[in-house]
Amino acid sequence: MMPFIRFTGFNRETLEIFAPSLIEKIATIANIQKDTIKLELHKTEPLTQSPPSIEILIFPRDQQTFDSLSSLIYEILSKYGYTNVHIFFQLLSPLLYYKNGVSIDESIYFKKFNS
Repeated sequence: MMPFIRFTGFNRETLEIFAPSLIEKIATIANIQKDTIKLELHKTEPLTQSPPSIEILIFPRDQQTFDSLSSLIYEILSKYGYTNVHIFFQLLSPLLYYKNGVSIDESIYFKKFNS
């Protein structure tokens, strides 16, 4: 299932340069469709000094997948001068994620048993 990847403290033009490559590589590592990956640039007004950060909202995966995704993202960003970047994952629950009023878990259940 899809991740939402939220960039904070980044330059839009730079993100647009490497976004296609990033999406391609994330899809391979996470074994998901490219069109399910959502990239967002969040504009904030820091009240204290804050490093650029990447928040990744994603359904649970094994630790190796998270490690690989983090390494890949850091490797790409460091090529563009972003070396002090915080990357963190927020795990989503299929039971608590709803599309069209139905939890992802429930919709998978109905597809599996009503086909």
